[in-house]
Amino acid sequence: MVGRSYLMKLSALLNRLSRADLFVGVRHGERDSELDLERVTGDSRMVRAGDVFVAVRGLRADGHDYVEQVIAAGVGAVVVEAGASIDGLTEDVPLITVKNGAAALGEAVALFAGDPAKRMTLVGLTGTNGKTTTSYLLEAIFKAAGHSPGIIGTVSYRYAGTDHEAPYTTPIPQVLHQTFTTMADAGVDIVVAEVSSAALSMERVAGTCFQVAAFSNLSQDHLDIHGDMSTYGAAKARLFSEHLAIDGIAVINIDDPGSTQMLAAAAGKTILRVSALGKKHADVRVVAKTSTIDGITATIATPRGNIEVVSRELIGDYNIANVALAVGISVALDIDNVAIRSGLATMPGVPGRVERVTNDRGLDVIVDYAHTPDALANVLDSLRPLCQRRLICVFGCGGDRDPAKREPMGRVVAERADLVVVTSDNPRTESPQAIIDEILPAVPAPFFVDVDRSTAITAAIAEATRGDIVLIAGKGHEDYQIVAANTDNNNTDNKETRGDGTVKVHFDDREHAALAIAARWQYSLADIASAIGAANTEHSASVDLVDRIIIDGRIAAPGDLYVAIVGDRVDGHDYVDQAVRQGAVAAVVESGRAAELGPIHVP
Repeated sequence: MVGRSYLMKLSALLNRLSRADLFVGVRHGERDSELDLERVTGDSRMVRAGDVFVAVRGLRADGHDYVEQVIAAGVGAVVVEAGASIDGLTEDVPLITVKNGAAALGEAVALFAGDPAKRMTLVGLTGTNGKTTTSYLLEAIFKAAGHSPGIIGTVSYRYAGTDHEAPYTTPIPQVLHQTFTTMADAGVDIVVAEVSSAALSMERVAGTCFQVAAFSNLSQDHLDIHGDMSTYGAAKARLFSEHLAIDGIAVINIDDPGSTQMLAAAAGKTILRVSALGKKHADVRVVAKTSTIDGITATIATPRGNIEVVSRELIGDYNIANVALAVGISVALDIDNVAIRSGLATMPGVPGRVERVTNDRGLDVIVDYAHTPDALANVLDSLRPLCQRRLICVFGCGGDRDPAKREPMGRVVAERADLVVVTSDNPRTESPQAIIDEILPAVPAPFFVDVDRSTAITAAIAEATRGDIVLIAGKGHEDYQIVAANTDNNNTDNKETRGDGTVKVHFDDREHAALAIAARWQYSLADIASAIGAANTEHSASVDLVDRIIIDGRIAAPGDLYVAIVGDRVDGHDYVDQAVRQGAVAAVVESGRAAELGPIHVP
């Protein structure tokens, strides 16, 4: 709950609601407009004498049902929506009627907090994908420009050297304005906030005005909340139509079809158009670009001249689009090109976004937050040209969330990955197997299927060889898994019971991947030779460690030991050359059989 150290007059609250075009009427009863009020809340359980209670219609409860309770607790005033049926009213408690309770709560919280956001420059990011990466890019740029940035987003809330867990991408008004207050008091002068469609629909940013509002892209997600793509897009467009300052700047990625809706919402405001595809009418556009396993480089044309940018921690065209958007926002804020270039070059990796799992086995294992059809397509398409052998993808779909995207996600992965591993994500209250069953019709030949995510990760990494890329998608930075409260889970000592029939248990894709890598079988050629009593162990192999033993030369890969077997129809010795050419570090052949083909021979 947000409060101030001094009292607020009822008249000030009424004026705020009127300016926000929310006020309908007020019944003062025996009290007047100079009534002193102490705090504001939308939680009936937290009400104290002298507070303002704002009744909000939520997904699971309706605040109007608790008006009688808060009046009995000595509430100073009550805010309700016009037309609501209210029980337990008394003549001495002011009753304020408004058009929208959730919006009124946001405005009231901002007022009682002293509008801390006005002490800083606010940048709002909206879009299906790319918000978090763009926020990290901006954080690095702002620091390079000498600012003290604060970040509110999916991974964490960060400012002045502190890092706090993010309960929501965009927090509820009480948490949002308390965070603004703490940031401003800590010397933060510019804030980047990821603004989700749910937050906009639920009025979490009511009472908040952004100097810059930016749009990345729009693709299928959250239809369990919005119903259809048009409504989903309309929710995001509210950032530009309702929460962008009159003299603010809209920065919009015009490469995305959803930009049409955002441009219309920003009509009458200053608009800065961004294009990673180099569209001529864009104000900020990418005119040259490269993406390799070592990062991305790009030449970006701006109204102030070209900027040569390098980001070693990012890969793929979709991240070039994120960089272009960050450059556009920086231009809108008049940050010089030197700081932009320096910030991008020094940005550390983004947690759970194409994050490599470091290891000494020569394996390319990547964890990414991609959990929509579009995001999966982007990351898989970016990894494909970097993959020397097979692209292996582990993924699942969240429970109690948009089920319509499950089959499309399966289709995207099946079309792009060589091996598909289907597993659980955050099943929540749904059956993990039932979710998987909705994915599988789009995956005709999965390599491995298991509801246990740890087992699935282990299977993918056990199959991988050097030259393969394993993508573990969906959870990214998350260090937990949300499952039904009645789910059997061995991790009973590290769980958090939630109020929606679920528990949050510790689970980190990066940790499980590291464990799976460490568990892989690996022996030196010398140990193998000794174990099998090899007659000849001379060799010139540059790699002396074996990850896998195979008898099929067609599947040979770097790190393999090929064993030539004489069968009824095929003689494995005929395929030693093939196995070695494909990367096998050694071959085991029978004594007297083409000794020059392998470093190890059995009697």
